[in-house]
Amino acid sequence: MRVALVALVVHAFPQIYTNDAFHFWNNWHTLGVHHLPYRNFLWEFPPLTVVPVAAAALFSDDTAFAIFLGVVMASFELATLEVLCRCRPKQREGVVLYWTAAALPIGLLAWFRFDFMSVLFAALALLWIQRRRPASAWIVLGVFSKLWPGVVLASSAWRTRWREVVVPVAVSGVLLVGWYAFSTTGFRAFLDYRKGTGFHVESLIGSLLLLAGSRPIVFRSGAYVVAAGHYGWVDSASLLLWIAVVVTVVGLAYRKRSVHDAGVL
Repeated sequence: MRVALVALVVHAFPQIYTNDAFHFWNNWHTLGVHHLPYRNFLWEFPPLTVVPVAAAALFSDDTAFAIFLGVVMASFELATLEVLCRCRPKQREGVVLYWTAAALPIGLLAWFRFDFMSVLFAALALLWIQRRRPASAWIVLGVFSKLWPGVVLASSAWRTRWREVVVPVAVSGVLLVGWYAFSTTGFRAFLDYRKGTGFHVESLIGSLLLLAGSRPIVFRSGAYVVAAGHYGWVDSASLLLWIAVVVTVVGLAYRKRSVHDAGVL
């Protein structure tokens, strides 16, 4: 079903859905160590995302590559669903229903980007943590692919499992230094992109503003945003909000587990 949907999006949907895939295709040939001495090679995504883009060398047609990238990311998305089902095996049907209604429609756009790489690694890290197994490798892979899965470290820090915090932080630090050395301009572009004002068209608020008549414009890195030039405080506020949510959820879960363990004892 997902392969059919990927092909449908590539051939029948507006190109805004697949713009990123075609952009990667048009620029994959610039990947190369011959750029390193100049320290300005523009690769604005974390290093692990180079792998699927480098696979463009295997295709002689940009449409074929877009389908390939979509299928790979759809596989990550489907694997994420399976991981979540294993986290909650008794609620499998509910998880599948919720995911199909909430995440699958987003996948029509996200399959042609790198988001589901990091989502899968974060989900695997949570599964490993739930099973009391070291999750450092999954966290590092998540950071390599999108940075944000590093927030999973909050769970290990809360439970004072410091080795599971120190190792991913140290490896990620080396990653950031290497990424900066490899692509100084791209590293800055990644951070600068997150400072943009307005709302992306694929965000909830952005899509609602779009429906209300706001006109989208092309922003940094070819992104479409609405209400550009406004709401510059949203990025910082949303980041603080998400940090508070993560800390609160981890704290409540840990407290609930502690109470349960005390009752068992």
